Amino acid sequence: MLTIDQFWKAVSDGSKDRWKQVTEFILNQFGTNLSCNRFAVGEVIEDATGDFLKACNIAAECVPSEKRIDINITNVNTLIGLSSKFVSTGNHVILYNAQRSDVKDYNLSPTLLFLMNEWWFLYPPLIAELGINVKDYMNNTKDSLQLSFNLLNILRERNYPYHLDFNINYDKSTCLMKATSDLTYKIICDLHNPETPPAVRNYLQSLLDSIPSRRVEKPPKMPKEPRTAEQKAASAVKAAATRVANKAKKAASASPPSTS
Repeated sequence: MLTIDQFWKAVSDGSKDRWKQVTEFILNQFGTNLSCNRFAVGEVIEDATGDFLKACNIAAECVPSEKRIDINITNVNTLIGLSSKFVSTGNHVILYNAQRSDVKDYNLSPTLLFLMNEWWFLYPPLIAELGINVKDYMNNTKDSLQLSFNLLNILRERNYPYHLDFNINYDKSTCLMKATSDLTYKIICDLHNPETPPAVRNYLQSLLDSIPSRRVEKPPKMPKEPRTAEQKAASAVKAAATRVANKAKKAASASPPSTS
């Protein structure tokens, strides 16, 4: 098992050429301006990050169906999972979306944060050891939880060790803004088009077959135990008492106020 310091040393020393190539390609070809691209581009960067970690001899597995965790880690002490975030502009990172419900979880997951010129590994236990309360830098927007980059300035001042310089060549103004949905549609059409050369169709099919299924099997529902006669009788008594109480409450609210 690796320590956290050994994990960061492996990340720091590992070759980032392939990660850089994939990330710059997906950003410059597709980008995130189109709403259909945002999750797809993020998932591609997560997959590239998972492959990068594996190349660093870190046991990593991308888990897109998990909440708050994007990559499972199984050979680093005290680290069971990572969140992967890329931010190209702005002064904050969205930690998670609450999907139109109130934000309730203010915990920061261990996070690999990729900026245009830096990589950060945000490790909550070490941040706390530096006397920093992460929640002071969080903003609840009701449907998402944001983390201000002011935290990074404080970490720099306190010589936080887990960050490195790394430039990404990406310019939103020159992005081609292709749609990932168009790419998927074209692949499907070419795969089923009889005029597509057989070698191309075979390649597309093998490419499709090589993609693992992300289907998550739900456990079967356990049949409910039949209620006993005593349980049924108790439920009937409770329901009757509730009806009587509701009628009494309604009658009391409808009575005229006392004049005495």
